[in-house]
Amino acid sequence: MLQANNLEPFFRRLKAEHIHMAVETYLFVLEDKLRVVLKYINLFYVYIKILDAVMSQDVLCGNLDLFFENIEILFSSGMPVVFCLPVIGGYTDGADNRRRVVEFLQRYKPIKVELIKEHNLGISKYQSLSLPMPDNKVTSDEMMEDYKKEIEEIGILAEVCKV
Repeated sequence: MLQANNLEPFFRRLKAEHIHMAVETYLFVLEDKLRVVLKYINLFYVYIKILDAVMSQDVLCGNLDLFFENIEILFSSGMPVVFCLPVIGGYTDGADNRRRVVEFLQRYKPIKVELIKEHNLGISKYQSLSLPMPDNKVTSDEMMEDYKKEIEEIGILAEVCKV
């Protein structure tokens, strides 16, 4: 998304060839980038991590106001959207964040929500670089199923994805 202007000729050519395009994004981009991409992309996978403005800025360096502005643009365009919710122990799995996400989903009805449970695939990378391991708790399978049910109770198809 950050390279949307540079990639526009490429997008234009793919669209002319009737090639279906999807993008995965956090939507922390300026509106002009989103508007370029909207002309070409067929499906958006939008990641939602933290819906608290201060925590989003501190942890993700993400501007939540910009995210919400872009969500409005995206949904007013009629573009199909799948929301991806990475569930990370100690960051995105808390009751307050889950409540905010469910309230958000009630307003913006995506075609589907994918819950992505954290994994430990980065352990060897941290060890090889002699970096300290992140200090976060592991999210339980039971909590993932409960989160899925909370989302399904508001009428949205949800799936727990395995990595």
